[in-house]
Amino acid sequence: MSKFARRFALLFAAALSAPAIAAGFDCAKASAPVEQAICADETLSLADFVLTERYQHLSAHCNAQSGAAERPAAQKRWVAQTRAAFTPGEAGLADLRNRYQQRNEELLRALDACSLQRPLAPLRIATVSSAGSSLKLPWVEAPSPEISRRINDAVFSQLQGMPAPARLRDASADLAAAARDATTQGTRDAEFNVRRNDGRLLVIGIDAEGCGAYCENYTMQLPFDARNGKALENAALFTEDGLKRLTRHYNGTRAARGRALIAHARRERSAEADELEMYQGCIRDWTGKFSSMPVPELDAQGSWQLRGGHCSPHAARPWDLLDNIVVPLPRALLSAHLNAYGKSLLLAQGDVRDPAPPAPQCMRSAPLPEPPGAPIRSLALGVDHRLVLLADGRLLAWGRNDDGQLGQGEQRDGFEAQMAQVVPGVYSSVAAGHGWSAAIGTDGRLWTWGSNYMSSLGDGGESRQTRPVAIGNDFVQLRAEERWGLALRRDGSLWTWGGRMASRDRATGNETYVTTPWSLGNGFAQIELGPRGELQALTRDGELVTWRGMSNGVPGPADAPRKLGSGFTRLAGHHMQAAYKADGSLWAWGESLAAMLDTGGDSTRPPQWVGHGFVQVLYAPDGVVAALKGDGSLWLTHSRGRVTQLESVGCGYERVALVGSTWESAPRRVNVVALRDGGRIVAWPLGGAAGEPTAAAPWDLGTGWQQFEMTDGHWGQRGPELLLVDREGGLWQRRALAGSERPSAKDWLERVVPAKR
Repeated sequence: MSKFARRFALLFAAALSAPAIAAGFDCAKASAPVEQAICADETLSLADFVLTERYQHLSAHCNAQSGAAERPAAQKRWVAQTRAAFTPGEAGLADLRNRYQQRNEELLRALDACSLQRPLAPLRIATVSSAGSSLKLPWVEAPSPEISRRINDAVFSQLQGMPAPARLRDASADLAAAARDATTQGTRDAEFNVRRNDGRLLVIGIDAEGCGAYCENYTMQLPFDARNGKALENAALFTEDGLKRLTRHYNGTRAARGRALIAHARRERSAEADELEMYQGCIRDWTGKFSSMPVPELDAQGSWQLRGGHCSPHAARPWDLLDNIVVPLPRALLSAHLNAYGKSLLLAQGDVRDPAPPAPQCMRSAPLPEPPGAPIRSLALGVDHRLVLLADGRLLAWGRNDDGQLGQGEQRDGFEAQMAQVVPGVYSSVAAGHGWSAAIGTDGRLWTWGSNYMSSLGDGGESRQTRPVAIGNDFVQLRAEERWGLALRRDGSLWTWGGRMASRDRATGNETYVTTPWSLGNGFAQIELGPRGELQALTRDGELVTWRGMSNGVPGPADAPRKLGSGFTRLAGHHMQAAYKADGSLWAWGESLAAMLDTGGDSTRPPQWVGHGFVQVLYAPDGVVAALKGDGSLWLTHSRGRVTQLESVGCGYERVALVGSTWESAPRRVNVVALRDGGRIVAWPLGGAAGEPTAAAPWDLGTGWQQFEMTDGHWGQRGPELLLVDREGGLWQRRALAGSERPSAKDWLERVVPAKR
């Protein structure tokens, strides 16, 4: 037995026999304060054990993967930094838990991405039963406790509606307790068989009787990736097009078989008229809708098949003609539709650990030329108006002017300016809300104008302003929400205004608002707003903090921020929940994290490491992130089953944008627009239907562009979400087309500002 195997066996035996899982070191010899804190805290003790187990598993099996050579140094560095940062007390313990959670998830991602040098041996499977019961469930013992936990939890949750016990010796007692509970409705009798267990794939067959509204016998299969313990899902096994084609084959074959059974029943008069009509309705559903396809199952001979579900209401299932119709899956048919991961597991071809395709190695053929002076400094999108700050400090505005938000000294109901107009003044930053505008002048003065509903102008009054009005001095950063604003002064003080109610008249219901800016604190270096209006800021010493979003009201001076961690150097961008550290690594939290890496729906996690090399990161609603790396590779959110992660779609990109519906009629549909090397613009919809453009074959919207920028406004608001600058300096915006039109550079864009002559 190798040194690692002996060490692992001792750790695993200790985990099964100890009252609670011990830390990954001998607590009897703990001397340092951080070691004593870990041993005294059950959560930290388990986290340290899991960290040790994952690191040793990676060291033993995953030395061929990218970055493996640097792993020992990275682990030593993490241990040293964690020990040095620890301070006794609740704050120190909370920071220690965050550090362990982050590091454990990094190691788990490396474990999931590991392509093993050799196949694992079959998993050990024991039988769990309770006294006086015919319930027998499998208990899996994998080389990694992490894998064991995943599989056993899935089995127990599926059959008993409960998580698996921590130890094998507790399983029988837990099953007996569940059986004695008169309120429990679940599986009463069960036998299992192992259909495949070859180190790649574990398939467990279940024959059981379950009792809900009534009792029925049923069979099912639970398939797992034996190398990481994850339950198999079709979205991870098949190519996108292959899954669509195979689903159509499944529904069509099942419907044809169903029609034959119905015809036979008519001839034999073995079914009533109302039953036949119900069966016909099921056939229509199978052929008229894109019904989902079940995960393939193994038959008794080891061949793959698809087994259809029920047609009748559950009380009549024993007499259902269309129950469990089987559709065979010949090897050639499967091979044509599986991706590399699916072939590795179902057909034992290759050795692919993770369903994500390998990222391309992008290298620019030559360094990008220095771009000409970019005409646009920044953009802002209000609900019905648009602002563009040019590099020379001029501010252009167009759109609706019901409240004077264009800053021209007038207010016109129902009027919408189609061409850009110049706002008086010279500015360095701009923002826009619902019917109001804000800007910072080159001298640091903060200006607002337009609607003053909910005191969004912060000027101390209640009336709208049709020209810019100064409300403060020495500001350097600016952001705006629908009815409130946020600005950072040069001295590091953070100020907000608008959107916060001061009082309410109980008799009339009239509300009054705080009409002038108030401070949220000092010592800040950068500010941004999250996807739902979450206020987030970076302190001058690198600490990341965030306040609640607009759904809970505008934060006030008494509202304490949530601290997310330290060591950060800059925030990633507007409407993002992400930040960079000094080594260039990108870290994310909240909705942004869930769109980049699988979080299991947990939005409360501290910032997690995403990767290195990112230079631009954007977020759009419905969990979509686009990220660009310095090597020109473009990365987009991709979901495979329940796993969401960033995957590369190709090389040769300079800039990317995510915009809403353009030529499609579907609401809230996200489109990728990208500037490729050489000044060419391409676009494609995310999650498009069959036959629509993809990242591999996008719409070509023409060449001759030097810059484009996304607007800084809210998702779903009207107006262009994208502005482009051609090589002559002309400014263009996109315009919406009818749902049936196909875009081209000519009909997709319209000029806002002519080129300089």
